[in-house]
Amino acid sequence: MPQRPTTESPTFVATLRRSLLDRRSPGRADIQGIRALAVVVVILNHLFGNPAGGFVGVDIFFVISGFLITGLLLREHERTGHISFLGFYRRRIRRILPAATLVLLVGVGWSYFVFPTARWDATRVDAVWAELFGANLRFQELSTDYFNATGPVSPFQHYWSLSIEEQFYFVWPWLMLLLFAVLLRRNHSRQRASVVVFAVLGVVTAASFVYAVRQSAAAPASAYFDSFTRVWELGVGALLAGATPVLVRIPLALRPALAWTGAAGMVFSVVHVRSTMSFPAPWGLLPVLSAALTIAAGTFADRTQQQRWFFPFTSRPASYVGDISYSLYVWHFPIIVIATATWGSSTSVKTKVLLGIVVVAVYSYHLVEDPIRRSRFLALRSRGTHQGKVLVSGLVVGCLAIGAAVVGSNGAAADGGAVSVPKASAAAALAKYGPAGRVLKAEIVDALGATAWPSDLHPSIDESIGGSESSPDMMACGTPTSTLDPERCSWGSRAPRHTAVIVGDSIAMTYATSLRAIFEKMPGWRFYVMGTFGCVFTQTLVASADPATQKACPKRKDDAVQAALRLHPDLLFVANLDMMRIPVGGGALTPQQFADSTGRILAPFQDGAGRIVMLSSPPPDKDIAACYTRRSHPSDCVSSVVPYWKAQRTADRAMVKSLGGTWIDARDWFCAFGRCPAFVGTTPTKVDASHMTVSYALRIAPAVKETLVRAGVLAVR
Repeated sequence: MPQRPTTESPTFVATLRRSLLDRRSPGRADIQGIRALAVVVVILNHLFGNPAGGFVGVDIFFVISGFLITGLLLREHERTGHISFLGFYRRRIRRILPAATLVLLVGVGWSYFVFPTARWDATRVDAVWAELFGANLRFQELSTDYFNATGPVSPFQHYWSLSIEEQFYFVWPWLMLLLFAVLLRRNHSRQRASVVVFAVLGVVTAASFVYAVRQSAAAPASAYFDSFTRVWELGVGALLAGATPVLVRIPLALRPALAWTGAAGMVFSVVHVRSTMSFPAPWGLLPVLSAALTIAAGTFADRTQQQRWFFPFTSRPASYVGDISYSLYVWHFPIIVIATATWGSSTSVKTKVLLGIVVVAVYSYHLVEDPIRRSRFLALRSRGTHQGKVLVSGLVVGCLAIGAAVVGSNGAAADGGAVSVPKASAAAALAKYGPAGRVLKAEIVDALGATAWPSDLHPSIDESIGGSESSPDMMACGTPTSTLDPERCSWGSRAPRHTAVIVGDSIAMTYATSLRAIFEKMPGWRFYVMGTFGCVFTQTLVASADPATQKACPKRKDDAVQAALRLHPDLLFVANLDMMRIPVGGGALTPQQFADSTGRILAPFQDGAGRIVMLSSPPPDKDIAACYTRRSHPSDCVSSVVPYWKAQRTADRAMVKSLGGTWIDARDWFCAFGRCPAFVGTTPTKVDASHMTVSYALRIAPAVKETLVRAGVLAVR
């Protein structure tokens, strides 16, 4: 009796084995190889920080996407005379949404058990924007700086690229169809209509590139997430698709040379492009045109024909990595962000995280992404899709189990990890301070040895994270877009014999709380606040994540200089955030260049003020919003004095001395033995990596005054 043919789907292991070993490729092996390169360098850059230019992998993805999707639309129009938008968007939904939604669900669930309340709330909102393909708009609105984040990174920040891609495909197919319809109705030939359509795209692509160049120089942080600054990259891919009739004529002997030239350009970009360069334009041209050259070299009239002499890009392992590149991309970032927040960022942890990314992406591709992509629209009946449902449930349940284990391990972790400070060393360190300094330093030393987070912190860490950087009545004084009003933003004696002024950026605004508390109690003094949030007090205009702040900054600085000179203050305090600065136009400032630029804007005060006093910023290292989790130990949030801060200290000290001023070391108010705790006594120290809480600014005021007196800045009262 003949056996009934089996309809049972292959097992997962069999499917995986066939995917790895089958040499046949359903698509272009060279493009899959490029995809593999792009996703690998992105993941390595996000996880290990190397290769430094790994972020250009996203730009390579844009070119590939523009080429493939536009090619599909063109072939459909040539075959049927129209474009089925229902079919197009069905395919996009099947291709993009299932894995993307799964990642968002798991990421939000996992982060609930790891992140503090404020960060989890922000993560939930990020997930909604990501699901609606508006992630780039969300991060642009938040003034997120992709390369110089001043706060904790969202687990879903990488969705910005998916959002831009989908926004492009909400517009481009409709524009194509409209142009074709108008031109063909006017009896233009199909060939001529195609030329006009792609001429229009060429104009849009060129306009996008010009806009990207301008925005990359004027507002680099915003430009990175801007939809229109990225259209040109997708447009280059789309133009390639339109140029297929020309590309198929490339001589066969020339193709490998072109492909390898493009590959060399992409590798060069990955190694040599830096975050300090103007990006996405003009430096994005290098990876984009390199990818375009490689794609062009492999475009044949016979779509089954493959590029030759392009190993290892056309190897089956490379093609397989290209196959699962989307799953790798959507999973890698939340796993990196949440796992390192949970278990730390040691090399050992990162290696395990990399393995976890690969395993999860493989399962996600074979059990969720690929079965749903191949299924009928929303008719999820295949065994693979059923397995996908099981995987979704399993991952969510696993996430909850991990979270419960993490929360449950809090008590076990609380006994270790304290920073040990020898008693003899602590006693010796206290001897050089006055009464207020000794009390503060002793509390800092005690905090370094803490074995658990105090239960009586006020405000709580959750309340501190992302909180106000200055006293409520001072916040308006530092608003960049407001008019500087010295009289409204001054405190102390109405008939002063002495005046003090503070200028600078947000660090100056945090110190203003401490200084006001000092000068309000000193008879005959009036204290003026002329700092500006986000506006670095240097002669060079420093790029800001917020375009409005950057635009307002030059006038605010000039107004502050003129208003302070009119007062001829006895003391001019200045404070800026000590970190790598990128001026408008690109190219990071070295510590010496930053100090020189600060010196130039302070030069008029050499004769226009009694004394210049520069307050160093608190050493910026651990961000409390990133290091504090539901299972963290106080030692996880102990900062070190980073090398850049030390280099800036040396440059600033020499610059201020040349102006006859005084440089004040802020480490005494935050650190002991080069280590800086996240709380002192019952007070959290910072709202992020650099800015004090208002409570701590008031807490250190007596020690700040004592330091100023001992430095000869203030007379003893």
